[in-house]
Formats: sequence, C-alpha cells, structure tokens
Amino acid sequence: MVIDVAPGTGWWTGILAPYLARTGGAYIAAMADLNDPKVSDGARKGRAAFEAKYEGDPKLYGKVSVVGFGQASGPLAPAGTVDLVLVSREIHDWAMVDGFVQKAFGDFHAALKPGGVLAVEDHRAAGGADPKKGDGYISEAYVIGQAKQAGFALAARSEINANPK
Repeated sequence: MVIDVAPGTGWWTGILAPYLARTGGAYIAAMADLNDPKVSDGARKGRAAFEAKYEGDPKLYGKVSVVGFGQASGPLAPAGTVDLVLVSREIHDWAMVDGFVQKAFGDFHAALKPGGVLAVEDHRAAGGADPKKGDGYISEAYVIGQAKQAGFALAARSEINANPK
C-alpha cells in the first residue's frame, strides 16, 4: 500500500497507481480534508478533479482511494498497514504552519508498517535556513530532525538532484 501525499494533478499517480493495480497493491492519495471548513474552494475543486480522473478509470489505475489530509485530519490509513509514504515538494509549505510538520510526520509514522519507508523530496535550502521563510526551500537538516522527532530513522539520502545554484 502506498500513500502519495498531496499528489496535485497526479504526476506520480499516473506511474504508481497502474503499477500497484497490476501487482496487487493499493494507492491512496492524501488530499484536501473536506471535513475542514478552512479548506479553500481551489483545494476542493482540485480534489474533485483528481477523483474524477483517477477513480473514473479503474481498468488503468485500479482502485484509487482518496483520504483527507490536513491540520486536523484523522488517520491516513489503518495503523501499520502502509509500505510507502511519498511526499514531493510539500514540507516547505507545511513548515510555515506551527505544528503541522510534526502532525504530518506523526500521521505518516502511524500509518507505516514496521520497516515501511517515508520518502521525501523537496527543494533544499542551505543548512540553518529559516523553515518559516516561505520561499519554497527547506533545509535537509530541518526535515531529518523533524522526521527523527516523529520516530523515523534516516536510512538513506541522495544527492541526485543537488544543485548548488
């Protein structure tokens, strides 16, 4: 089982959901929490468009599930049932909201099986950068520290997209 956090229009969905459908896995998109009255109309419309696209073609994508995710959302999946949580370019936004990174990482940790993987990709700021700056970048040390605080252990990291410019 894979949770794709805030998949937007579904770039990873188009890759992961068909693969999971053919291998007996399950894809869950963690998107706008429709129970939160503070969710914007844009987020609601984005979720509706995503659901129409991916839930409307089960032959290609399998059963795509969507679960509410946000500052006040409940569990993303039954505890200890998820193999992978994928977070692409989101943490820099969450860091601007007090407590949200820890809430999110706690949700991920609860959902993951023992040995499950939290995979994070984001735009990297220089070490010591203010996580609340809001410029679309976040320091690797901040993310690793927040993940460790939520109970994760760093298993690996990559420089594949590192760009000093």
